[in-house]
Amino acid sequence: MTRPLLAALLCCAAGPAAAQDDNNRLTHIAAFFAEADMRAGPEIVECTLSGGAETRCVRFTVAAMPQTYTPGPWCPAQVTDGPEAGGIWFLGDEVVDVDGAFITSLAEIYGDENWQLYDPETGAVR
Repeated sequence: MTRPLLAALLCCAAGPAAAQDDNNRLTHIAAFFAEADMRAGPEIVECTLSGGAETRCVRFTVAAMPQTYTPGPWCPAQVTDGPEAGGIWFLGDEVVDVDGAFITSLAEIYGDENWQLYDPETGAVR
């Protein structure tokens, strides 16, 4: 499977700081991404910021997920599972844990008595 690539631009300081040795700056920045699946860069490029200021930025491209990254967990297996077994959910203006208690309260949260993502007899989350 081919992973999508992400390109990023990080703004560099303009003025006297821009006159520093570019190789040293790039080596320092690259160290932050030592564990990433770097595909291109880092390199310093001319860029225009969202406010219109023209400056220099660092451009690099990495694969979307580092090879050492294992995604998840997303959802608990049982309604007795704690927050370490699931991810997070945006609920109104809050971020809440997707734990077993959250799964059992979905019908109440969304005002729909048919919203049940678990087996009431075994506690297994579907």
